Amino acid sequence: MLFNKIEVENWNRKDSFFHYINEIPCTYSMTVNIDVTNLLAYTKANNFKFFPSILYAISNIVNKHKEFRMDIGRDGEIGYYSVSNPCFTVFHSETETITDVWTEYTNNFFEFLTLYDEDMKLYSNIKAGSKPFEGSNIFNVSCIPWTSFTGFNLNLQKGYDYLLPIFTLGKYFSDGNKFLLPLAIQVHHAVCDGFHLARFVNDLQVFLDVFTSDLSEKINCNLYTNRLCLVPISHDFDEDIFKNFTDEISKYMLITTTKTVDEAKDLTEIFINQRKTQTGFFYAITLKETGEFIGVTGLEDFKKCVPDYSVWVKKDAWGKGYAKESFNGMMNLAKDMNVKKIIYHTDKRNIGSRKIALCYNGKKIVDNKEVITPDGRVLNVETYEIDIV
Repeated sequence: MLFNKIEVENWNRKDSFFHYINEIPCTYSMTVNIDVTNLLAYTKANNFKFFPSILYAISNIVNKHKEFRMDIGRDGEIGYYSVSNPCFTVFHSETETITDVWTEYTNNFFEFLTLYDEDMKLYSNIKAGSKPFEGSNIFNVSCIPWTSFTGFNLNLQKGYDYLLPIFTLGKYFSDGNKFLLPLAIQVHHAVCDGFHLARFVNDLQVFLDVFTSDLSEKINCNLYTNRLCLVPISHDFDEDIFKNFTDEISKYMLITTTKTVDEAKDLTEIFINQRKTQTGFFYAITLKETGEFIGVTGLEDFKKCVPDYSVWVKKDAWGKGYAKESFNGMMNLAKDMNVKKIIYHTDKRNIGSRKIALCYNGKKIVDNKEVITPDGRVLNVETYEIDIV
């Protein structure tokens, strides 16, 4: 956590700040209805929880505007945090009490959901106390999911020195063909005027409208490289996978070959379901000019902070650089999804596969680990961590 101190004497907000913090201390709140129609549809379609998704959206906008990260430091100096993390309440119905849990903010949506799930598993059932805080760069988000509201205000006895925003969510409701979410935002006038609050609300709405469509577009459209077109896996490729995913191809892979077309269909269905739940994104590698099937590549296990990468190319396409080129296409996708690193497993005897890891400066984190495949083959696995640059 970095606390950036402000040179007050040269601060263009100096007069307003001291006016609203010393002369007429003032906090205020505003309640708005946010259109969450797209977000709600997106989370339901992909089996995501709604609350951490809206929590991510709010956190994203908080971390775009420093007036929502302002604080008074321990030494009394004014400044703003480089990053602020959301702290949210978890309700215990049996005791009618709450627990505070916070999650580290990351710009990567999938990584944020993973961190949220990990924090919930560790701390949500703690009836007394909360997840230990690691700094003051926290903003609070509460939820009242049992009712909607048109106005909400917190009365804080010592709130005139509290600069950070407080968000309260209500129960979303149907309004014609839209779903609206009541959102109350409490701020300190010393750091946040009506202009700043309105900008936050408008930016949040734009983010919610665009985020889901942008993310869906990125992961569901074709990816292009110089010679290749990477097409989201579908049952159109069942026959190609059956014919080309042979024992020779899978020799150094954990996965076993598909012996029948039905087995190929089952494998394809796994890939399709991973895309639906956004835990994996697999593509058929095809030639851009002719549409010829070349192989399969993908990123999977997005429940981890660092997903796994895999690729295979049919035998008569070996030695033409298609695996490396498809890697480039997948890395562009990873960048769009704000993935910072990937994990790449290969057998130490698979020279071509190892070349990909070494070409991209992969860092070996596991060396010569013996792994038994489901069909009894013995692999000598090397695992590389590759930075996305």
